[in-house]
Amino acid sequence: MNGVEEQQIARTIAHREVSEETLLRAYGKLVSKKIHGRFVYPEEGRRAVWRGLTKVSFFILETGQIRSDSVKVASSSGQSRLDVAAMQTVRASAPFGPPPRPMTFAIDVVFGPER
Repeated sequence: MNGVEEQQIARTIAHREVSEETLLRAYGKLVSKKIHGRFVYPEEGRRAVWRGLTKVSFFILETGQIRSDSVKVASSSGQSRLDVAAMQTVRASAPFGPPPRPMTFAIDVVFGPER
């Protein structure tokens, strides 16, 4: 194999990697948009103007379904009812479209008076 062929192979591999990264980023935006569209804010929290940010992680299967045992609070808001609502929001948003590959996803769910 000569140097030109090696460069062509390297460019092809780099293009594939960029393409997967681009697909994953676009898929992540779609998942985030769907989750934020299904926002669950506890009425008690809305009245009391609770604020917080909960990071929820979960595993998306090749079908777009969430593996049910994978939904977890990765970072708590400090308010257990908001954390539970954040996990409910994620579960209510499923299924998603099929991902480029099965993947773990994490999202920040923000609670505040503007909700």
